[in-house]
Amino acid sequence: MENYSDYALVQLIKEENNTEAVIALFERYEKLVYKIYKKFFGYREYIYPKEDYVQEAFIILYEAVRYVQNKKIENSENWRLYSVYSWYLLSLARKIHLDLNSSYKLNVPLEDYLDVSTGEIDIDFKVFLDSFLNDLPPIQKILFQKKHLMTKNYSISELEKEIHIAKSSIYYFSDIILKQLKEKFFQ
Repeated sequence: MENYSDYALVQLIKEENNTEAVIALFERYEKLVYKIYKKFFGYREYIYPKEDYVQEAFIILYEAVRYVQNKKIENSENWRLYSVYSWYLLSLARKIHLDLNSSYKLNVPLEDYLDVSTGEIDIDFKVFLDSFLNDLPPIQKILFQKKHLMTKNYSISELEKEIHIAKSSIYYFSDIILKQLKEKFFQ
């Protein structure tokens, strides 16, 4: 099926659900799949394994093929699936990236959970931190998040203005939070 045009392969998939055509089309765009994976995740497979993305990309190929409208294709021999499939692949990568970030519910880059020695994400720490945050009263939770988890470093004066509590209260709550964190962490 190497000599078939993209258009011919798409037609075989749409009309006959031809598995060989799917594989041929996927192999034709395999480099594109890896290029987009690399753009979003680089060589950091600990964030999202390459094999998982490739499997998702294979499945999404069917959606890209389904999207193609024959009547809009003027020159079927020169037409390529590239732009349609690349749009689907980019959308997939963005969705995965957003899902990963929202699953952590913190404004902290995923790399901050990385154990440098093993190259793996410390999920236990994430679970621990979420449970710790859920146990805090609302004002302490906001203070802890703003002071320790946000990408912006807030000064005490900025925190005072931002969450409308006195500096002395910020210091007091910070001490309480730190004690609770030590107690929970070193149980």
